Amino acid sequence: MELKSHIDAISVTIDEDKIVTVRPNAGYSINLEEIKTTFLWAVNEIKPDKMNAMVVGTQGISFDPDARDFLKSKEFQGYIANYAIVVANFGQRLLADFLFKIQKPLFNYKIFTSEEKAVEWLIMKSQS
Repeated sequence: MELKSHIDAISVTIDEDKIVTVRPNAGYSINLEEIKTTFLWAVNEIKPDKMNAMVVGTQGISFDPDARDFLKSKEFQGYIANYAIVVANFGQRLLADFLFKIQKPLFNYKIFTSEEKAVEWLIMKSQS
């Protein structure tokens, strides 16, 4: 069974393994309301578990300052157990790695170039 939520800027699915997959749509500036809408939907769907989340495709998106602050907050991070980021190229990998080193998250994270490998890692982490 797969659950879906969609707003213009973000598509979110939750699969049978309770992996929350976020697909930002290129060309949008994502605001706080959009982040909170999708975040609260996912939290309510997977309660009481923490999220195993995967973000796929980060090219061509941006976040307004309030949305960025929320993503760094303990409120957001407290619901995440493991976080996989799927990037398209080496430049995106460097940027993601740099951002996570500056703002050390409270959850496990790993950067991938393959969705399949990201899902395997999330499943493995959720079972350990």
